[in-house]
Amino acid sequence: MNYVVKPGETLMDIACMFNTTVEELLMLNPQITDPMCLFPGQVICVPTQPCSMQPMHPMHPHMPMEGQMMAQGQPCPVLRQGSQGPSVVHLQQLLTSHGFSPGAIDGIFGPRTHAAVVAFQGSRGLVQDGVVGVKTWTALGVNCMTPQPSPCPTLRQGATGPSVVQLQQLLTSHGFSPGAIDGIFGPRTEAAVIAFQGSRGLVQDGVVGVRTWTALGVNCMTPPPPPPPPPPPPQNCPTLRQGSRGPSVVQLQQLLTARGFNPGAADGIFGPRTEAAVIAFQRSSGLTPDGIVGIRTWTALGVTCTTPPPPPPPSHTCPTLRMGSRGASVKELQSLLKAQGFSPGNIDGIFGSRTQAAVIAFQKSRGLVQDGIVGIRTWTALGVNCRKN
Repeated sequence: MNYVVKPGETLMDIACMFNTTVEELLMLNPQITDPMCLFPGQVICVPTQPCSMQPMHPMHPHMPMEGQMMAQGQPCPVLRQGSQGPSVVHLQQLLTSHGFSPGAIDGIFGPRTHAAVVAFQGSRGLVQDGVVGVKTWTALGVNCMTPQPSPCPTLRQGATGPSVVQLQQLLTSHGFSPGAIDGIFGPRTEAAVIAFQGSRGLVQDGVVGVRTWTALGVNCMTPPPPPPPPPPPPQNCPTLRQGSRGPSVVQLQQLLTARGFNPGAADGIFGPRTEAAVIAFQRSSGLTPDGIVGIRTWTALGVTCTTPPPPPPPSHTCPTLRMGSRGASVKELQSLLKAQGFSPGNIDGIFGSRTQAAVIAFQKSRGLVQDGIVGIRTWTALGVNCRKN
């Protein structure tokens, strides 16, 4: 039989009136794509044996009293003066159980119910507007269900998108070919739907509603799982070795620690302990244990590396420098040595004994000839792209 929805009523209210369930109402009304959305005057199909509209007993399992929170969420319709129906009965029973008399429990939200709501809201520190929304329902002990998007949208010829892809995949798995699985609900998909509906004794209208989705094996009352998190964005993966410093070394040390290889303090300094941890990790991962962290080692540590950009065009003459040299090139050399952790003393553009000592130490750390003379090989090891003369 048909039923006209009244203001403030929900599917749960109507299910209680007709001694049925929300699921059964959705099965009888495949045109309802969102079980949380009804509007006054909407005509729906209901079972032919309605139950009486007697007020529910205070301890009815659908009507939680004080201290009796519902285990599962339920819709919490917004009620105000003038609302009517089972949800108002529910509200009046809850107000009574909390010691705020709404007058007769008659399902009519009149002045006395309004006054009781305002008094209850004031006692709970809520806005005293007399409107019963989620906050007031919750304060009354009701576990309100957050509306979820329907996992079973109504689909027909002309629909497109991921839901159509899912439909086409399900039809194919049941032996009804929709043609290409392309997310487009065209004539072949419609024909497959009609054939499937006929095989299941459903109305063969080519429209995919709750009953067709259910026959395809979809649980329409369960929201779809959230999409997987996006992959981490690619990162620059600089080559690191003993003597390197900075935030990339901190990240390396943290990753090593997380995988059980102790680099010592995560201080951004690539020292002997960090090198030993790198070598141990490389051995455990089947990599060359050279203590140098390149793309393969970063990737084994779980980092998605960007493709390194091509080297910039030559931009430096790389003059040969030695004790006694002076000028801007010496100042640049001193800055590069300091950045690599080898102190040349003051950055003053004078190649003195401290700068020479820093050069020799750097050359030793890179396996170069330790002569204290800065030529192309030492400039290149310092990260400079030298221009050929």
